[in-house]
Amino acid sequence: RVLMAPDFGDSGIAYAATLGAGTSAFQRTTDGGESWNQISLIDYNEYTVVDLDAAGYNADGTLHVTTQVSDDQGALWQRTASKNWERILSYATPGVTDTLEKLDILGDGSAMFATDLNEGKIWRSTDMGATFLKKISTKTPLTTVAPVSATTLYTGSVGEIWWSTRSGTGWTKPDDSEIPSETPIIGVGIAGDIVLASSVGGQVFISSDGGEIVERIGSDGPFAAGPTIVTSDLGFAGNGILYATAPGQPGVMRCVVDLDNPGDAEWI
Repeated sequence: RVLMAPDFGDSGIAYAATLGAGTSAFQRTTDGGESWNQISLIDYNEYTVVDLDAAGYNADGTLHVTTQVSDDQGALWQRTASKNWERILSYATPGVTDTLEKLDILGDGSAMFATDLNEGKIWRSTDMGATFLKKISTKTPLTTVAPVSATTLYTGSVGEIWWSTRSGTGWTKPDDSEIPSETPIIGVGIAGDIVLASSVGGQVFISSDGGEIVERIGSDGPFAAGPTIVTSDLGFAGNGILYATAPGQPGVMRCVVDLDNPGDAEWI
């Protein structure tokens, strides 16, 4: 059953009730039927929030979350200032895989990315979730994604990082990398030509040329084991200071890295 708004010809707004296992809900279109978004949680008894982005909350009350039901049935939701939740992408959309585990929104709002890490698939929207017209396929199953722009992305997997500057049309890996082949990369951070990669094994890696050469920071990692998170000091360009932390490990480790000899750095 479909109900069109009285001003449908101008507004493009219409509503529809849908039926299906895990997909029955109340749907709305605001573009004359080109795209439909779920605006209710009718068919969900229990779900897990797997990622959250609140960057727009202070400005206009907008929140974005990705959810899963029983490790699949992935969905991306948006809450607007009116405090209503709207499903803007999900496994029920033709061509979308079962899980959506990671959400990334660029700081300027120019692009939004929803990722199925296991399948190595990324869906991109350049209109803040109104449509997801681009599906990006990556080289391998992923452990993390780090978008830099609407067209440039870095990805991490087990023992590797890759990047693309053409929305996934062609992927490049380092010419030389000290990342061990069995080490999962859980975080990639980019600032200009500096690329930082952190791992499950407690080691941290750096590239000063956009990823062409990746070297280990210090002969030993900041932690003996465990998922490690690394970030640079605000004055990194001048002082070379990095910080690292790991869940379950006391304190924050610090080092000063020389980009010409990252392996000489000492974590303290």
